[in-house]
Amino acid sequence: MTRCIISILVLFAQVCHAQKQFTTLIRFPESIDTRKVKILYEDGKTMYPVPQALIKNKTTISGVFYSKYVTLAVLYPKTESTFHSNEFFLKEGHSSLVFSECRKGDSLAFPFDSFKLSNAIEIRRIPEHKKFHLFTQKETAEEEELNEKYASATEGKYKDSLLQLINAKWSNIVKKRLEFVSQNNDSYYYFWQFKRHFMWPAFIQKYYDTLKIVFASFPAALKNSFEGKEILNTMEGAMHCRKGCKALDFTAKDVSGATIHLSNYKGKYVLLQFWASWCGPCLDEMPHIKKIRESHSTDKLQVISISIDSDSIAFKKAMAANNITWTTLLDRSRDIYRKFGGNSIPSVFLINKEGIIVFSNREEPRQVLDDLLSTSIK
Repeated sequence: MTRCIISILVLFAQVCHAQKQFTTLIRFPESIDTRKVKILYEDGKTMYPVPQALIKNKTTISGVFYSKYVTLAVLYPKTESTFHSNEFFLKEGHSSLVFSECRKGDSLAFPFDSFKLSNAIEIRRIPEHKKFHLFTQKETAEEEELNEKYASATEGKYKDSLLQLINAKWSNIVKKRLEFVSQNNDSYYYFWQFKRHFMWPAFIQKYYDTLKIVFASFPAALKNSFEGKEILNTMEGAMHCRKGCKALDFTAKDVSGATIHLSNYKGKYVLLQFWASWCGPCLDEMPHIKKIRESHSTDKLQVISISIDSDSIAFKKAMAANNITWTTLLDRSRDIYRKFGGNSIPSVFLINKEGIIVFSNREEPRQVLDDLLSTSIK
């Protein structure tokens, strides 16, 4: 009996340690057009956009988080495709970010450079951050210059060539950052950068062995943390979400309360779609998903839409507005999402009768999916 009570107390302590509460007040000066401000925060699992609900230039955000800190980003348009931005670590409990007007002579300067913080840290002031960015300062400046040229260029071959140069430059920056992190793995900041910059399916698939070695070099306290386990789950998911791979199984309740086992659908095709109520391209895609559902028998094709919404009310409204009547799951914890790479949405996968992924919209255009469905499902 005593052993049982101790086990329960240990489990309770682990749960409390994993999930923490935060509340932060954000206030902007009157010179800022808050309609243009974008606010995002990351809770240790994923980045969430904050709905624009500013009253008198201020808003309050609260929730739970699982990482050492909440990461909060604020952005304001600079050009058509670039932003003024700043990022902060928020600590557990109450915090505040009060921005003030920042001027250079008669003109407004960067909108997020002047502020007062409470229980929060400006990330770019962290000593490790300065070292990290000095290592790629030259390449980053070159990439920013290309971005500005791209923003002002007209459509055509020149703009396409600029995009190729930007992608190549960004790839070099990421590889150089990985080199730096591999040599500087003794702090939480570098661990955070590892998770942030390198946990993309295409990058993981290309540099999996190197990433495993770098991850193994971090202190045990970081590797065994919630964030460390999330990194391992993301890496495993990225290696199994490619065309030709066996889809990882999952079990979850759908919105009707029915239990869904992916493995139970062997013998028929399964279309998985990951989406969210705040994702415009996801909602634009819904008529196409609906058409697929209506065009094929449920005996031969199972369609499952998986929302990664954190707001269940927004999720339900989006379901109703888009007439989503087929099998739908709310993956608020994003565990299924990470099994399939945890990449940008919308993500669409077609799984064949043997449980093998035969289409991914990350690898092929939508027309390939339509052709597969028309030829494979009779």
